[in-house]
Amino acid sequence: MRFYTVDESYLRVKTYTLSTAWDVSSVSSTSTVTPFSAVGSDNYLQGIKFNPDGTKMYGLYYQGNNQVQSYDLSTPYDVTTGSNMKQNGGGVGFANYNNLRDFAFVNNGSAALATRDGSNQIYYCEMTTPYDISTFVNNTL
Repeated sequence: MRFYTVDESYLRVKTYTLSTAWDVSSVSSTSTVTPFSAVGSDNYLQGIKFNPDGTKMYGLYYQGNNQVQSYDLSTPYDVTTGSNMKQNGGGVGFANYNNLRDFAFVNNGSAALATRDGSNQIYYCEMTTPYDISTFVNNTL
């Protein structure tokens, strides 16, 4: 079993491997990678998510350019096997909202939700192709 943390200042993802499921005292190894690229000034990686089969990892940025980036994983859920970073842009998806803090995909991957600092609003963006951030269309709740 694995769990992941992000170092928002350096855009790094750290993987912890557990020899006993759900027992954090059984960490048997760790690895750190920097899969996401800065896309302007003052970018902080807030969190990561995976598609259901673990072949894509997504990262949400806070400040500067609020957006989601995706990263292909050749071995499911293994962040050290990533390549082909893509980002949504052009003012679609969450790019028009400031101070985003977290995001989640709806169960079928047809949309994503995001929250931000200082707001009780939830931002909702649909995708025309599930889990494909290049197909975001703007919506909000």
